Amino acid sequence: MTRKKKSPAPERQGHVDGMCAIYAVLNACKLLFDHSEIQDLKLFKELCRRNPGLFPRIVYAGTEVGGVASLLATAKDWIWREHRKELRFTRPARRKSFESPELFFAFLRDYAAPRNKGEKTSAIIGIDHPWDHWTTVRSIGARRVVFFDSWRFPSRAAFDYFSLGGDDWEQKALLAYRQTFVLRAQLLDEPTPYRRRSGS
Repeated sequence: MTRKKKSPAPERQGHVDGMCAIYAVLNACKLLFDHSEIQDLKLFKELCRRNPGLFPRIVYAGTEVGGVASLLATAKDWIWREHRKELRFTRPARRKSFESPELFFAFLRDYAAPRNKGEKTSAIIGIDHPWDHWTTVRSIGARRVVFFDSWRFPSRAAFDYFSLGGDDWEQKALLAYRQTFVLRAQLLDEPTPYRRRSGS
């Protein structure tokens, strides 16, 4: 008796390619500036065209933190030309240590909080084992993180889904937390303080 052969499933973005860094930058900018599909396409083209040194390796092997920084620098220039707004990015955890994912996400939630009414923020984080992936953070709550992802990474995950490299790292998603980027954009013009004119 022969068994029916299982039909093949199609490959999708992220199965065999390493383009998640480009998508993470694209999605972070989409969250901050509410980009249309046409603007997404224009920025995607700019990210690829202005970073020839990342290709072709990024297509099949992805990129590390330096590649993401290069993509963000390209996005910063493009955002200025497209919106006349400044995109700023930092790596606030690069020299920090945390005892648990909860403490890391509490730090990131506080650090990435908008500093004024007109500011929007986002973050890009690296996930090592088993994903080997860059993803975009939409928001961080009291116990879970919400993602804006290009692939099949969970759209939301509790803090205990992650590990920082302890004994449980093989059973959980390993956070490369020192690679985290926080993005800031001032979307509304900051009001100029009213100054009362003094008489002469």
